[in-house]
Amino acid sequence: MDEAKSTIAQLDKVSANDYRTVAGAGVLLARYHLYDDAIQHFQAALAANPNSDEIKFDLADAYFRKGLYPQALDAAEQVSEQGRKDDAYLALLGISTGIWATRPARKRFTAMPSAVIQTTIRTTLRWH
Repeated sequence: MDEAKSTIAQLDKVSANDYRTVAGAGVLLARYHLYDDAIQHFQAALAANPNSDEIKFDLADAYFRKGLYPQALDAAEQVSEQGRKDDAYLALLGISTGIWATRPARKRFTAMPSAVIQTTIRTTLRWH
């Protein structure tokens, strides 16, 4: 794991100005469950390219997987109207199961045990 982090750090040095590489590093970090590092990379990539729905989604997904549900919702709400039609976005938010049908549902959502949320998302993903 330390070797992977070292490789990412070297990559960051040579491509800090390329948001695609920074976002790609974030995806790699998230795959290894290094969500804090992934979130930092997605935030940096988003600062460089604030209109990228893909990066906004990746950031929301990393927050969700880390269990930071209010932050996941905040990040997901930044996705454009067009991006909100994507099946992956709908699965992440659980729109089809009614978890986040409206913004006021946030209080209900954050009060739910994470096991219930994760089960709902897994069920939703099976249907997409």
